[in-house]
Amino acid sequence: MSADEHADELLRRAGEQWRSQHPAPAAVDFATITATAPASGGNEPPVVPITHPAPTRGWPSRRRTQVWVASVVAIAAAIVATLLVVRLGGTSKHGGPGTTPATAALSGTDWTLTGLRKADGTSLAVISPASLTFAGDGASIAGTDGCNHFGGTVTIRAGDIAIGNIASTAMGCVDRPAGFADEVALIDAVLNASVQWSVTGGQLTITRAGAGTLVYQAVTHTTTTDPKSLTGVTWRLVTIEQGGVGGTASTPAAPASIHFDNSGKLTGDDGCNAITASTVPGRGTLEIGLLGQTYKLCSGARNDQETFVQSVLHGNVRWSISDGRLTITKLTVGSLVFAAG
Repeated sequence: MSADEHADELLRRAGEQWRSQHPAPAAVDFATITATAPASGGNEPPVVPITHPAPTRGWPSRRRTQVWVASVVAIAAAIVATLLVVRLGGTSKHGGPGTTPATAALSGTDWTLTGLRKADGTSLAVISPASLTFAGDGASIAGTDGCNHFGGTVTIRAGDIAIGNIASTAMGCVDRPAGFADEVALIDAVLNASVQWSVTGGQLTITRAGAGTLVYQAVTHTTTTDPKSLTGVTWRLVTIEQGGVGGTASTPAAPASIHFDNSGKLTGDDGCNAITASTVPGRGTLEIGLLGQTYKLCSGARNDQETFVQSVLHGNVRWSISDGRLTITKLTVGSLVFAAG
């Protein structure tokens, strides 16, 4: 049996079942009605029976199948359209579903730490840059405490934020300046449970009763991998990051810096010896040739720093400049972070 014949058979069976459940009314004799109808002066139109040709095999059965399929598709499309209208009607004008004016005031902006106050009002110095970012839907938070990265869930309301499920990396932060541990401890203490918040003039203030206050400033990040941005600047080493997740981040044991000239030549020092190398800079990539150096002998932390700096500044590396900071990364080894000036 062909597909057309199968469709006809299904329609025939359905028709028989319906007729068995719904007895047909008495037949109407249109000729009798026409003959016995009272004269109406020509105002009433005659009743004319409509006749249909008998069905034949071929295109008429396909036509019925096509009409049936089209009807189903039309109904489905109407349902989808209705659901879309309902969904769009429930969307806040401030963003996606669930977005509130309070969420909009925090989301989509990166915040950098500019002030710290203990619960008793005592101010602490910001030793290491720390950041905070709220997801666009206002349901999560991410940031750094100046060394480790953290993230968690949040519920933002007007005036308060409920923070939960905070997780953090466990990078060892060694050789940090005095006061760094106090900064980290205060950030961890404040960004916990429920906090109060306000934004005024691009400044975000977060307070947790009994813990302290964090003050952040809204920032616009500028990131570039244009090779021209490398040249003409003396880059001063500010952070050494050994390894990846679970590695260590530390301040340099001795001053170190690098400089690129217009030909791509790298010069500088690693904290112990002067260094030089030819490079081929690309967008986000840097190929560093054989590193030349002087032969001063250093020991202890300065020798360890020299060894690490030279292990990063070798071969093919990745780089980028974000907010005036140059980061050079050697896969499986670690990163060097430089500040301009």
